[in-house]
Amino acid sequence: MNMSLLSYSKTILSKVKCYPNIYKKEYKKAIKNLDPHEARELKEWLQQQEVEFAEIPA
Repeated sequence: MNMSLLSYSKTILSKVKCYPNIYKKEYKKAIKNLDPHEARELKEWLQQQEVEFAEIPA
């Protein structure tokens, strides 16, 4: 099964949502590794998920 980095990042972030420190680390890693278009798509997806960690950089 071939999973895109964007899909993989969404899966990981969904699973670590309850752990703010791990979540922030995975978020930063995803943004660093995604191309700008995918990073923007991930940020939009996170807004739809209503993630409550205000200190996560936009």
